[in-house]
This record gives sequence, C-alpha cells and structure tokens, in this order.
Amino acid sequence: MYATRPASPSIPNRGVPRRTKDEASDVSPIDLLLLLLALPALVGGIYWTIGGLQLLRAMRRVPTLPDALKYPQAAMSESVTRVCVIVPAHNERASLGRLAESLAGQDHPALRVVFALDRCTDDSRAVLADVIGDDERFEIIEVTECPDDWAGKVNAIRTGVEASRGALDADVLVFADADTHFAPECVRAALAMLKQRQIDALSLLSTLEASAWYERLVQPAASLELLRQYPIERANEPGPRRRPFANGQFMMFTKEAYERIGGHAPVRRELLEDIALARLAHREGLGFGLFLAGGLLRCAMYADYASFRRGWKRIYTEAANRKAQRLRKHALGARTFGVGLPGLSLASLVCGAVFLGQSAIASPIALGAGLFCVVGALTTLASVYRVGGSRPILAPLYPVGAWIVGSILREAASDLTSGRPTEWGGMQYHREQRT
Repeated sequence: MYATRPASPSIPNRGVPRRTKDEASDVSPIDLLLLLLALPALVGGIYWTIGGLQLLRAMRRVPTLPDALKYPQAAMSESVTRVCVIVPAHNERASLGRLAESLAGQDHPALRVVFALDRCTDDSRAVLADVIGDDERFEIIEVTECPDDWAGKVNAIRTGVEASRGALDADVLVFADADTHFAPECVRAALAMLKQRQIDALSLLSTLEASAWYERLVQPAASLELLRQYPIERANEPGPRRRPFANGQFMMFTKEAYERIGGHAPVRRELLEDIALARLAHREGLGFGLFLAGGLLRCAMYADYASFRRGWKRIYTEAANRKAQRLRKHALGARTFGVGLPGLSLASLVCGAVFLGQSAIASPIALGAGLFCVVGALTTLASVYRVGGSRPILAPLYPVGAWIVGSILREAASDLTSGRPTEWGGMQYHREQRT
C-alpha cells in the first residue's frame, strides 16, 4: 500500500472574485471613449502651447513701432530725411478723407504725399480736395488708363512715383493703402526704425480695426492663418531660412533700394505685390524688416462682408502661389487646428468631468488633456487678439472664424480650378493656377 499525502487545507476566498485572463484585459466603453477623446486633446494642447510660446518669443524679439520713438534717430532735429507717401486708390472716398487728415497731421517735417486715383468714378478727388485745401505737401494724380500687362494698383503706384514732384525729390518712399490711418508720429517712428536697424526697407503689420461682425469674428482667424503660413520671425530671419513677407498697407523703401530692385515694374502683374516685392528684395540681398505697428498704423480693411471674402480670397490665392492643392491643405489645417481639435478637447474635458467617479484612470486623463488644450488655445488666442487690436473676450468664438476661413480657402481653390476671375479694385483678372 502506498501512503497518501494529506490534502492541503483550503484557503478561504475572502470575497475577492477571480477574473479570467480575458476578463482582466477588458476595457469598458466609457474608458475607451475617454481615451479616444484625450488623444486629440493632447495633440491640440501641444499645438496651441507651442504656438503660444512662439508668439511670446516673437513679441519679445520683434520690435514695435512705438519702440522706435525711443531711438535717437526719432528726434525731431534728426528728422530731415525727405519722405514721400504714395497712396493708390480706386473709388475709396469713404476712407480717403480720414487718411488724408492723418497724413496732414504727421509730425515729420520733410513729408510729401501723393494720391494716385486709379480710374475713379466716385467723388474721391473732391473728398481729398476738401481735406487738403491748399496744402502744398499734397499732390493728386489721376490715372486714366492701365496697360494690359499691369495690375491696376501696381500701375497706379508706378504712376504716382514717376509723375509726382514729391517722389522725384524723396530720399525715402512709403507705399500705403487708402484704408489706413496714421498716428501723428507714424512716419517719424518708421523712419527711425529704418535708420537704427540699418536696413533698406521695412513693412508694418497694422493694428486692424474691428467694428463690423465679420471683423470681430472672422478677421482674427484670417490674420492668424496668414501668419501661420508666413511666421513673422522667419520674415526677419537672415539667410536661407527667411520667408519673405510684407504688408502692402505700409511699405517703406530707401529711394536707392527701390531703384535697385527696378521699382514696381518687376511685379507689375502681381495681385499681391507686397509679398512679391519682399521676395524680390530678398533675392537682391536687401535688408528688409517686418515689424508690428503697435497702434501707430491702423487699418479698416473691408467695408462689407462680400468684399471681405473677395479680398481674403485674393490674398490667400496669391500667398499660395496660385496653387489649388496648397489652398486645400491650408483649409484642412485651419479647420483641423481651429475647429476639430478644440471641439474634441472641449468634449474630452466635459466627458472627463462627467465620468470622473466611474473611471479611475481614463477620466482624469481625459479631463487633464481637455483642460490642457482649452487653456492653451484660449491663452494663445487672447494674446493674438490683444496684439491685433481685437477684444480677447471674443477668443472662445475663434472656431467659428476658423471654419469660415476654411471655407474662404476652399472657395479660393475652387475659383482657381474652375478659372473664375479674381475681382480686385473694380477690375477682373484671370489667374491661371500653378502646379
């Protein structure tokens, strides 16, 4: 007989249920939902946080026009450089009077102003005459025709330069849009910036005025999209990494530099001549700076929503080198980062808070990721709105503006592929898309 080993005493189960291997690896639907929402929220948080840090760095590194008033070159006794401001205009009587008044109030002593009225059919000349009176610093030149191979605005500028007394004798030329408004020290400060930094040309990012609904709701998103494509720091960066950019609302050239690049003739066909001039200046090795106006130059870009859409379509089309595929990519980016990720992040935050007591791990992750993105986006956007002259309290409405910007970009791509002409300055231009 074999001896039998006594049975091991059983260990009581103390009420803890045993889980099979498959049961232990199960993830509840709530946990899965929360983790799926947390991922885009985390991506959005990283995107907007990096964007905010880059913005703060740019604000520290890029001087503003008020900074230039502290330079020795800004002293009135030093301001003897002859400056001529050339303003092309087509049927812009609503803004010309205000601009003329602001130019008449400039404190730079050696200033001349030329208005080049491009085939105007309204009473622009009469409006200017009422403001200017017999002020000998001002000239009005009427442009009656435009060569077929010139864009209207570019031809008006060229005519203003070639046919005016003020431009002939000037040391420095300024090209400004009719919808701008100059603070009294604007020209003096810009000239001081040009001299202190020892550059050949500069452009200003104006402070945009916002009174109409589309200016408050869509304009910040439209401007931010353009700056995403052309970062301000890269516009000032020397060497091959520079991405030339300029704003046609205000461009200042030394006369020598302007003549060196051939004036406006090389960009005569361009519908976004400012960026084209910046690229040309870069190729010619000129020193070019892009700075913030800091409230010394203001602009009310468009009188109604229809012209707002047309204007931004033109800007985006030419900024993308008339490439429809690039416009579609920008549209997708605007809606992804401006609408999709913030929306999913808000959902992640809300769901994380709702299910906080039901999921020990996934809900805090979703809540934290959502909060990370929402706070990062709102902080960055509030800073952008403040710098751009908009009300930071409107930052939560940014996704609405970003969605509309996406539609403008998609419409611009559609116009290119269908051959629909670009409307600008009362004229139509047929622009072929590039591949």
